[in-house]
Amino acid sequence: MPSRRKVNPPPSFSFVTTRPEVDGVSWFKIHSGAARSHAAYWGGPEKVHHEGKKHLAAQQNTTTTSASDTDRDTSSRDDHKPTFGCSNACTVLRRRSTKPKNVKAIVLPPQIRTQSPRHVGIDNTEHLPTLLHEIRAIDPPSAYILSTFEFFGEGFVRQFVMSDHEDYSVMFSACLLLSYAHSMALTGQGTKTILLELKSQVIQGISAKMGSSVGLLSPQYLTAILALGAPIVCMVSQDLPQRLSISDYINVSAQEDYLCCPASANTAQRALEEQIVHRQAMRRLFSNTNANFKDADNLALLQYISNSIDISMAIEAADHLHTPFARVEDLFPPTNPCGICSIPPQWRSPLTCQWFQEISASHVETQMLLLAEMTHRWLAAFFDRDSCEVAPNCKAQEELANLRERIERFSPIAGAYNIEAEAMYESCRWASLMLLAVEKLRVPIHVAAKHVILKPRLIKRLRMTNLSNLWGNRRGLLFWVVAVCHFATAGQCFPLLTPAVFARFAPQMAMLDCCSEIAIKPLRKLKLFESFCCREQPTG
Repeated sequence: MPSRRKVNPPPSFSFVTTRPEVDGVSWFKIHSGAARSHAAYWGGPEKVHHEGKKHLAAQQNTTTTSASDTDRDTSSRDDHKPTFGCSNACTVLRRRSTKPKNVKAIVLPPQIRTQSPRHVGIDNTEHLPTLLHEIRAIDPPSAYILSTFEFFGEGFVRQFVMSDHEDYSVMFSACLLLSYAHSMALTGQGTKTILLELKSQVIQGISAKMGSSVGLLSPQYLTAILALGAPIVCMVSQDLPQRLSISDYINVSAQEDYLCCPASANTAQRALEEQIVHRQAMRRLFSNTNANFKDADNLALLQYISNSIDISMAIEAADHLHTPFARVEDLFPPTNPCGICSIPPQWRSPLTCQWFQEISASHVETQMLLLAEMTHRWLAAFFDRDSCEVAPNCKAQEELANLRERIERFSPIAGAYNIEAEAMYESCRWASLMLLAVEKLRVPIHVAAKHVILKPRLIKRLRMTNLSNLWGNRRGLLFWVVAVCHFATAGQCFPLLTPAVFARFAPQMAMLDCCSEIAIKPLRKLKLFESFCCREQPTG
């Protein structure tokens, strides 16, 4: 007979945050159901509570205890260390570890004075912060390190990572975390054990810093929080739908669509909730850090962080379904008028305010560029360069009809000698047809996706292209395709590929002066177009 014993449900996870008041500080909780990933942060599913005096006493005891005793005791004591802020910043409390004994916990020491070398090569890995024993087992370990540098790009590495700074270690650990999550989602290789240990290492490094800096974090630590709240990190931390491994999920999602179901969408929602928690912490801390770090290097890193926050906010706008046209602007950060800076040709797309005329030697690529140009002209009939609505007239309507007909005449290219070029062309053709369907059917993008069929599926087509280099000099077209795909899957399934590609785009875009022109404004135009087509049309 089945057991009648009552089983208690797993405890919920609470992020304890602070809120300043006139006569002190009040505490309140943000509840979130992302139990799997939150357990990786705080060490296990225990009930969160705050004991201020006990924390201060425990912190004093910690400074007088040897390093070996500290590492041994912090996993079993019930004291708490503040993380992510002080009186006016988001604070979370450590929990006692309940992980299996065969999983080795990695704890960063409270004070780290590691200085990075000017050049990291095959024989220089000993200068890097302590890595996980699983990563050290990689042959050679520097291969993974160098792939991490490749993920962020040469400009980011030279300016921020390869600099002599006392907070270098936690920043590099955060870089490892983000690039490892991206690699898992893109290739299916890697283990969640390593991912969760990397997250634990980053969060404990931030906690140690908060205990010694009275709540003031350097921009390097804000970069670590940025990595913790990255959508791809939050996504791959979840238990995947149907309990599939990440490699199995990649294979199934490329072939079938049965994973697009409410259960998958709920998993994605839990990842979004986790992402929002970190963003709230970042916003509380950013202004304080921005006011205290005024040297050139830190100001440049703060600008990068600000751009990254804006990009994340713009990407999240897709999750706000059925937003009225008049409220779309509220979902995006403010931007300057278009035309202040020139957009590099490789970043231009049908969603940018600028386009370029180019003829390729390849027939397939020429057709792809011609299709993108017509789609750019078609969208320009709805919105001007600053995404303001264009007043309709008879001539514009005739031009729209003509462009629509020409776009619809683009057909699949059969028997192309270059499989990757064909996949890129078909992905762009799908994105164009999606926009046409939204305008014709007057429905949101995720509804229009059910009426635009691509064989093989778009996910499989995209994985047939070189996503590691973001389509090279056609990266603007890839961003357009992935943005439409992201809107099409918002609230419908567990999208793994689009956050992975966005994760690679974000560091490169955030380093550029034209960040808002190639990231924020294109996503805002896409959201405006969707809401514009879905609003009630005047009768008569």
